[in-house]
Amino acid sequence: MQRKSKRWAHLFSGITILLLLVAGCTRTDPVAEPKPRFEGVELRVASPAGTPATVLEQYGAPWARREGCSLKVTIYAADTGPAPLPVGADVWVVRPCELPHWAAAGRLRPVPEELRSRESYGWVNLLPLYRDKLGVWDRVGYGLPLLGEGPVCFYRTDLLGGADNRDAFAAATKGKLGPPATWEDFAAIAEFFHGRKGPGPGGASLPPLPADDQELDREFYWVAAPCARRALSEGEAGGGEREVFSFHYDLATGAPRVDTPGFVHALELLQRLQAFRPAGTDSEPPAAFARGEAVLCVADAFWVARFQKSAVRGKFGVCRLPGSGTVYSYNGDETGTVTGGNFVPYLGAGGWLAVVPRDAPHPEVAWGLLEELSGPEISRQIVIEPAWGGGVCRRDQFEPRDLLSFGLDQAQTKTLAESLRRTLAHVGVKNPVVRLRTPDEAPHRKAMTEEVRAALQKGGDAKKALERAAQRWRELDRGRDARARLADYYLSLSLQPPRS
Repeated sequence: MQRKSKRWAHLFSGITILLLLVAGCTRTDPVAEPKPRFEGVELRVASPAGTPATVLEQYGAPWARREGCSLKVTIYAADTGPAPLPVGADVWVVRPCELPHWAAAGRLRPVPEELRSRESYGWVNLLPLYRDKLGVWDRVGYGLPLLGEGPVCFYRTDLLGGADNRDAFAAATKGKLGPPATWEDFAAIAEFFHGRKGPGPGGASLPPLPADDQELDREFYWVAAPCARRALSEGEAGGGEREVFSFHYDLATGAPRVDTPGFVHALELLQRLQAFRPAGTDSEPPAAFARGEAVLCVADAFWVARFQKSAVRGKFGVCRLPGSGTVYSYNGDETGTVTGGNFVPYLGAGGWLAVVPRDAPHPEVAWGLLEELSGPEISRQIVIEPAWGGGVCRRDQFEPRDLLSFGLDQAQTKTLAESLRRTLAHVGVKNPVVRLRTPDEAPHRKAMTEEVRAALQKGGDAKKALERAAQRWRELDRGRDARARLADYYLSLSLQPPRS
């Protein structure tokens, strides 16, 4: 019995020692919290009021607390052109077209190579639109996307889907009533419902004209881009760099092209559409669609959330921006009707970039904030937020499941995602149009929108209106060296300027 007891005692002791050893091996010491990197720093950001400032505070403040610093957002007026920005700010939020003005003047810091090469940031996953064009000047990256653009076309499904309307439209136009594939379709639908006493004041079928010049400029070029430039697929050869990429200016001569036939055709289309709008202008034209006062509307994707809380809830659909049924060649010769439409996206007229000024007091902290906001995780959160989302800036943000937060059904969510992908990633189109973004673009935009607005509100010959705009551009350009001016236009397109 004693031997047996001893054996059990030895066994029990061995098990006890083994358990103690295991417990000792698995015990972990408390992990020390990482020390905040920027303890005590006040990071100052200059931003326009509204959504950009809200996004900065909502997504930037948690990062600042985690890093031990404070975030102060200073509001500046961003109504007309590159405004004087606050001295002493660490970050500026600017329109994409304004970046070249500050970069060419030597006022910005380049994006650090450490940030670009950091695998966790995913630089190569940024859309080429931001990585290679809008954030770049003279082959150097300066800006990172804060808010992207997401233009799409909205239409009333209850009105376009009604059997009586479909039959009447087919009898009147010999066409099929449905989402507009071209701007000519868009005009035909607007005219049909205007003639049938459309839902808006005075029978209007479209929202009012934009009161804001930035939005009017955008709307004009949405129409002009597919009229004045033939889309080329990735494997298709064009007529050389001059023919493929000349748009606002001629790449060979430096002369303005905004009065050539494609642009004239676009303005004539807009004049036709003007007859179907209510009188006056509106600071937010899509609000008329939300009130049920329009059949068609072109707006950014974040308007989905507003429409879902409006009179048109459950009564609207979404599709990509129309193309053009007619496209003019580089030389101005009409190529005829394009079956299915000529689709050329117009990009860079919406959204906001964040840049770091040369004299920023805390550049390292500034880039830390921008890496957070434009990185994979936070930029995705911004894109899927219905209140301001839809402005995709990374390749992996077109997934329909991410846009279910907008409240559309699965089919419409898939259509929204695909519409954004085909526009922002310009799928199958190697020569999209980018907004004029030379360092002196602001007075040129002003001259153009003044002539376009007058032609729409007062009437008159579209060609003569654009000839006046082109002449004003020539007068603005006369004070600069022609070679330097042409080089700026090449750089604005991310092209290598010709050698002297």
